[in-house]
Amino acid sequence: MADSLFPAYARTRERIIAVLETTSEDDRARIVPACPDWTVHQLLAHVVSIPAALSAGRQPTGAISEWLDELVAERSEQPASSLQDEWRALDPALDALLAGGAALLFGDLAIHEHDFRGALGRPDHAALEVEAMLPRTIAAFKGPLQEAGLAPIEVRAGDRSWRSHDGEAGWTLVVDPWTAVRALNSRRTAEELHALPSRGDASDYLPILDAHLPLPAASLGED
Repeated sequence: MADSLFPAYARTRERIIAVLETTSEDDRARIVPACPDWTVHQLLAHVVSIPAALSAGRQPTGAISEWLDELVAERSEQPASSLQDEWRALDPALDALLAGGAALLFGDLAIHEHDFRGALGRPDHAALEVEAMLPRTIAAFKGPLQEAGLAPIEVRAGDRSWRSHDGEAGWTLVVDPWTAVRALNSRRTAEELHALPSRGDASDYLPILDAHLPLPAASLGED
């Protein structure tokens, strides 16, 4: 996981932009089921505004949620084309941010790509930087699982597997990488998580996922 994240970030961004360029103003006014406080356009403002703020040295000084809402509000009235131009112009700063302490920008974007797609009815399970995203997704649970005294989480997809940390897995998801990334990033309800093909009992693991990102109360309707 030491390779530069910028190429994977840039590919993800360009896929998002390609989808957005085929949308109407009405499309971009749709509520995003995974982020129900935001429209598609506001979600675009979100993914652009964070690297813009960080590259300008603008760090949150209070509650993170208030900072994020403030950034989105500042760009909510800007045209989508303007936001896309600003996003691409951030490339030099993004490369440095992703190599430094802001690697989470990539994970946030990779999750939101499919939040955009879900809201717009443009699913594409192959649109995922698997080698960059899945190891980071599952490794994020190492500390919380160890603190809770739980065995590792594992993902098995065909002849490949990923594990949160060393040891025999306590919960193994036997799913494709896209489903694993959506599930482990709280894009599935508790009922849906229990229903996924798996080995072991999910019950002890759902509070860990919920603490990482709150589980949705209602299904996002993703296939």
